[in-house]
Amino acid sequence: MEPSIITIPIDREIKFKKVDLQILPQNGYLQSPIHTVCNLSNVKYYIRIYPNGYNDKTRGMAGIILQLFKGNAFNIDSDIMLCFESASFQKDLPKGNENGTTFGISKTSKFFDSKFFDNGKLIIKVKGTFKIILPLGIKYPFSAHWKIEESVLEALKSSNNGYLKSKRFNISSDSDIKYCIMIYPNGNKEENRGKAYVILQLQLGCETKIKADFNFSIDSALFSRLLTNVFEKSEGRGPFLCSTEDLFDPEKGYFVDGEMTLKVAGTLIIEKENIEPNVLSCKKGVASKAYQKHRGKEFTIFVGEKALKVRLFFS
Repeated sequence: MEPSIITIPIDREIKFKKVDLQILPQNGYLQSPIHTVCNLSNVKYYIRIYPNGYNDKTRGMAGIILQLFKGNAFNIDSDIMLCFESASFQKDLPKGNENGTTFGISKTSKFFDSKFFDNGKLIIKVKGTFKIILPLGIKYPFSAHWKIEESVLEALKSSNNGYLKSKRFNISSDSDIKYCIMIYPNGNKEENRGKAYVILQLQLGCETKIKADFNFSIDSALFSRLLTNVFEKSEGRGPFLCSTEDLFDPEKGYFVDGEMTLKVAGTLIIEKENIEPNVLSCKKGVASKAYQKHRGKEFTIFVGEKALKVRLFFS
């Protein structure tokens, strides 16, 4: 069976304020919001601007990074151009680059006095096409919000491997996959002591391999982390959140009025091998002679990016 291919045109304008870029330290950057290319594939990207380089090698050079996240795509063949119309500057990104790209814009000494800025703003246009190749498999989108009381979590900040766990969620009514969220304010093992982690705990049920693309976020603290993991057993995976000290620092914004709202959203992909597809040959909009063979079977119909599950019945 051939994988699905989705072609998505893109034409987006991203703006950064000049004054915000001017006050950044060495290696400092501004980052755009994370933009979704295609909800079905969960392919996303963001742009970062480094006015004075991102390491010693690039010091003195303003640069830009387009970071891509594959989501549940099998492959991405991008044909993208970044341009600054006010400076008549454009850059075609390498085709087929699945992780994004980095390139220099101008010397830092000239960057802020150049035509890159229009009325105090750096305006970047992202144009082109993404060709997204999706693997064969069953996809389950999921999302959850978890409200955590600061006093309850703070009681665990000095404990070793202490954690809080959310309630358990079912991924779907037609699956025995379950998940929950966990937070460790003082690390989940000795080498992580003094660091807070958030974890997606996945129970595979009868499945043996699941690919998970998921994003943890705390809006009040401007925290967002995208991850892709393959689960071959029931276990937990998740990102470093912040130091234990920063977690309970009121200025960091993790808690608002004594409460944190932790969000997780993503897609689980269960790849199925050696499965004969349900193929329905239709003429004039409705199948005729073949309907008895496929009666009662489930089909997925794609309308643009939207996947619709249907079951075929005839009276």
